[in-house]
Amino acid sequence: MWLTFLHVVCNSVRMPRIRTSHLPALLVAGVLLLSACGSSDTTPAKATTTKAPEPTTTTLPGRCDWEFNTASYWAKNPPVKPDDEVQHMGNEHGAQPWAPLTDTSKCDTLRSELATMDDVMAKFPTAQDALDFGCYRATVYVAGIAAHYVCIKHISGTPDTEKPLMLLYGGSEPTAPIVGLSYMMFTKESPNTASDSALWAKYMPWHYHEGLCTDPKTGLVIGGDHTPKDVCEARGGKVGGQTGWMGHYWPKNCPSPDGVFSADNPRLDWEVAKYNDDPTNAKNTKALLAAPCQGSKMVIEPAGDDRFGKPQGMSDRAQLDGESHDDHGSHSDDAAHGDEGHDES
Repeated sequence: MWLTFLHVVCNSVRMPRIRTSHLPALLVAGVLLLSACGSSDTTPAKATTTKAPEPTTTTLPGRCDWEFNTASYWAKNPPVKPDDEVQHMGNEHGAQPWAPLTDTSKCDTLRSELATMDDVMAKFPTAQDALDFGCYRATVYVAGIAAHYVCIKHISGTPDTEKPLMLLYGGSEPTAPIVGLSYMMFTKESPNTASDSALWAKYMPWHYHEGLCTDPKTGLVIGGDHTPKDVCEARGGKVGGQTGWMGHYWPKNCPSPDGVFSADNPRLDWEVAKYNDDPTNAKNTKALLAAPCQGSKMVIEPAGDDRFGKPQGMSDRAQLDGESHDDHGSHSDDAAHGDEGHDES
C-alpha cells in the first residue's frame, strides 16, 4: 500500500512557480521523493530469510566405571540388580550384580574407597602380620574364599573401609600373602539396601551363613551351611545360628573374574595354597606379595581378559538401558574349587 501511494504521488507531481525562498525545502523534499519513487518498477523486494538454527545434539552419558573390574567380568553382561535368593545365602558362583555408573563424582568416590581397602591390605601383608595384630585364624585355606583371620579390633557398627572384620590369605601358613578382605555387619537389613550406606557397601553383594559347624576348641569352621547336628558333633563341632552380613573385596593383584566384590573368587583354587605354602616359594616374600595368586590355574595379567577395563568393542552405553542376563553364569573349573570351598564365609 505504501509503495502504491508513493507511485501516485510521483505521477501527480507538477512544476508550479517556485519562490526562491522555498528552494532549500523543496530540494530536500524532492530528493526524498525521487529516492522513494526511483523507477516505476513495482517488483517487490526480496524477502529477508533467517537461517534455521543448527540442530543441537545431546551427548549421551558414557560409563566411568570400567576400571573397577576385569574385562572378562564385563563381557559376562553382569546383572544390574541382585538376586536376593543368591545374594543372601552363602557364597555363590557367577557374576556379581553391578549397576552402571555414569556420574564421575561417584566413580571418584568408589575409586577412593577401593584405594583405602588396598591401604588396609598393605598393613597386613602376611598371615603372621594379622596374628601379630591380635587376629585369629577362623578357617583353613578354602578354595574360592581363602583363609579367614578374624580381627576383633575391627568390629564396627557401620560399614567401614578401614575395618574389615576378616583378613583373607592365600594359604594356611603364617607366610601366606594377603589376597582379599572380608567385611561383616551385624544388622537386620543388608548394608547395600540401607540408605546411609557408603557407595562401596551398596555395590557389595552381602551374604550370610546359617548353621555353620564350628570347632569350639580351635574356633575353626569345620562344616558348611546347614550342617546336620549329628554330623557336626561327630566332628567335635557345634552348629551355630545365622551369621552377620558378609562381603568380600578382591584386589587387582588377585582379581576375581566374577567382580571386585564377588562372594567368592574362582581364581583362588587349591593350586594357590599349594604354591604359597611351598617352603621354597614362601622364602620369596616380595614375589608372593606382588602376585599372591600366581599359582592359580587361571591366567593372571597381562593376558587378555584378566586386564581391568572395558572389553574390546563394548560400547560405553552398555547396560545403561538396565537390561542384562538373568543367569549368573558358571565356571568351567568348578572341580578345582572343591565342594567344601563355598560353605564357609
